[in-house]
Amino acid sequence: MSDKKRNNLEIFHSFAGNILDRSEVERRDQNWISSLISNPETKFLLAKNLLFPVESKSKELVWLTKKSLSQISDTISEDLFYLLGTKDNVGYFALDITNITVNTLDTWEFLEPREIALSANETDVAIMAQAKSQIYWHSSHRYCSKCGSLSIPQKGGIVRTCQSCEMQHFPRTDPVVIMLVYKDQHCLLGQNRRRANGFYSALAGFMDHAESIEEAVRREVKEESGVDIKSVICHSSQP
Repeated sequence: MSDKKRNNLEIFHSFAGNILDRSEVERRDQNWISSLISNPETKFLLAKNLLFPVESKSKELVWLTKKSLSQISDTISEDLFYLLGTKDNVGYFALDITNITVNTLDTWEFLEPREIALSANETDVAIMAQAKSQIYWHSSHRYCSKCGSLSIPQKGGIVRTCQSCEMQHFPRTDPVVIMLVYKDQHCLLGQNRRRANGFYSALAGFMDHAESIEEAVRREVKEESGVDIKSVICHSSQP
């Protein structure tokens, strides 16, 4: 997708525009997932310490096939393959190799997603954003929040199930509001004390539980600047 604006009502930002069907129904069948993993047309996106591989010259994301993946490692457990979705019957998986012994990866660079977003195509960047979120959630939620036992990924990684109490855990999302406060021809910007002088940005903050977007905007602006605002207009959203 190259056009940031599809129509007058919908604006696309970086990391948006994911074209994959997340296959909510199909992923319940482990045999179906296994067949996707072994399919030679399936694409795999690696991650290491939440960094992703790009080609050294083009800086485009590196997608592996089953054949090229086997040259890196052929002893990867199926539950480490996180199904991102499908497109035209082709499966897309994320694979975290942070704690996996693999063969040399010297031909690629591993970069931070925001850096990759400056050069890679927008469709790949959107899928990478999904991959990073899913991988981070799995790495930080290995244990059951109810009983403390180890949980395991199921349904292609869209849920983790406790091996002891069978409690199911689903990926969490931490919503944030970013707002531009303005009056007439002026806008209100903030400066982080840890940032260099002369660097200013729009105000932002996490939403609280049971809080609407508008309420979060008003509260965050008040907390960060002491300013009371009137109307709140939602502009667009970004993953």
